[in-house]
Amino acid sequence: MSRRKGRNIRPCKVDGCELLAGHPGTARSYCPKHYARWQRHGDPLKGERKRRKQNGPCVVRGCRREARIRGCCKTHAQRLYRNDGNPHVYRRGRPWTESEDRRLLDLPLDRSFRVRAGWLSDLADRIDRTPVACRSRLFELRKARARAASLT
Repeated sequence: MSRRKGRNIRPCKVDGCELLAGHPGTARSYCPKHYARWQRHGDPLKGERKRRKQNGPCVVRGCRREARIRGCCKTHAQRLYRNDGNPHVYRRGRPWTESEDRRLLDLPLDRSFRVRAGWLSDLADRIDRTPVACRSRLFELRKARARAASLT
């Protein structure tokens, strides 16, 4: 029979820490939190999270969210990055071309007049779009075609 050694449970040796040391996976008289910091950074006090200072509201007129990056909220900071420095422009992907629209409308339909998911995802890969974007564009095109047919 094997005997278990008694663990030496004691307070963490970092001043102000109320956690206990001596748990499995810890050493050097540190609690698990400070031992992990010691392993990661070489110093048990290094790596503490710094609190983010309050930056005030977003610089975009009409936005009341908290500013995080370059004076903008998260949404406007992403637009700033995507739109060459203009946080006001909301741009979705590149515009659809006529050839892409034709290829979508030419997809064969099954008995329930739906495009099979495999065909749609294959076409999406070929024209460098997402299957969800292709499905919604196909829906828009069919809706416009039905509207045009009802007007004539």
